[in-house]
Amino acid sequence: MWIDLLIWPLIIILLYFLYVFITTAVLFIYIKAPDCLKVKESDIERFYGNEEGPDKALIIEHRPFSLHARINLIEQAQVSIKIAYFAITNGTVSDVFYGQILEAADRGVVVHIIFDGMGQNLIGEKDSVYWALVKHPFIKLRFYERNSRLIPWRWNNLMHDKILIVDDTFAMTGGRNLEDRFHLGKFEGESVEDRDVLIVKRKEATVQESCISQFLTYFEELWTHPFTKEMNRYVPVKLSELAHKKQKEAFSTLDRLRASDIDAFNQMIDWESLARPTRKITLITNPVERLKKDPYILKVLQALIHHAETSVLIQSPFVVPGKEMQRYFDFGSKDANVYYLTNSSLSSPNPFALSGQIKYRNFLAQKADQIYEYQGEGSIHGKAYVIDDRLSLIGSFNLDPRSAFLSTENMVVIDSIQLAQDLTENIHTLMRQSVPVIENRPDPVKSPIKPKKTPKMKKRQLAAAFWIMYFFEDIL
Repeated sequence: MWIDLLIWPLIIILLYFLYVFITTAVLFIYIKAPDCLKVKESDIERFYGNEEGPDKALIIEHRPFSLHARINLIEQAQVSIKIAYFAITNGTVSDVFYGQILEAADRGVVVHIIFDGMGQNLIGEKDSVYWALVKHPFIKLRFYERNSRLIPWRWNNLMHDKILIVDDTFAMTGGRNLEDRFHLGKFEGESVEDRDVLIVKRKEATVQESCISQFLTYFEELWTHPFTKEMNRYVPVKLSELAHKKQKEAFSTLDRLRASDIDAFNQMIDWESLARPTRKITLITNPVERLKKDPYILKVLQALIHHAETSVLIQSPFVVPGKEMQRYFDFGSKDANVYYLTNSSLSSPNPFALSGQIKYRNFLAQKADQIYEYQGEGSIHGKAYVIDDRLSLIGSFNLDPRSAFLSTENMVVIDSIQLAQDLTENIHTLMRQSVPVIENRPDPVKSPIKPKKTPKMKKRQLAAAFWIMYFFEDIL
């Protein structure tokens, strides 16, 4: 009798896991992406400008300046802050972020926040951060594709964007999550080298002339989309006390950081004078759809690289040239030299994505002129392209099937020779901490790094991930 009582719950649990496996992995092998959005020859011209444009741009490359920049922008906010963010992990950076948002709201700034339903780390409505935010009358919080245990195929529909818009004047995007390892100079654990770009509207320009209007349109699409839901704003008394406690904790972290890192706060930074002039800045995004999306960003990348004349630099934490991606992206160029920078088996913290990269290593080596695998401190997480020393692309888009077909993503296409020079030097700096892996090919960036051995335990993890994910590259 007792055995029967135990068997049925076990069977139900096993059936549920089978249901999850089929609908989150197997299903996506057979679903094909729609191919409705076309990128024509004339579309390429829209990314170029003929004269100085209404926006300037600045690359935010290093820790902890990435945190200082966010602190300063939120401090400067007078009217509105709009945030769309994929991942936030508890720690110093998240407390500083929440504390600053609450301070801004206290002084009357209207704050709109969209968190991804899977990545935001606010587990359950009892989480004190959630209640601290929704309790404030000037903060409006919504979740994109809230986690549903009964509809697991939606788990792949992630909002992977990392966007901050302040006073319709500044817009920041890039690859950085709100985690300590992405922003702090000193902390316990492996660091992550990433990159943001800050778009600054010139004082004399209007919002309609600026690329900021494109960010606002995209944010509004996410905010009002049926996939995005506003949760319960009623805060029970007991949870109100919990929210107040969390608010005090966030303010306490802010006060400690203000005392220890004076240069990060209350600085009058003239971002417009620091930023580079541009001819034109254009925001490109994936469609907001479930299951597989029409890979618009991938199509734009293909068109731009296809028309490149001299050189293409590509940085992505993972490069997974899956079979469906190869339908839309050649991974090489007919005229230009193409150089890749990505993580090595030593540096990558994601064995599953790296397993897809290993699977197609020989294919990529046939397409690229050289591949540099990073072996410096920590890992690299930036996503960037430089085309013909003129166009720069920076954003959240990884060169893998998940970013191409499953997640919401964004990239900015920037026409600026000066910014392209900055980005090229930043990528070259990382290449000097990397190993060129294609033998008998030129390596234009000389690296003093000698190849390091991957630990045996990590090799075993990669081998296991390789065979687990061999048939499921569509969700890498």
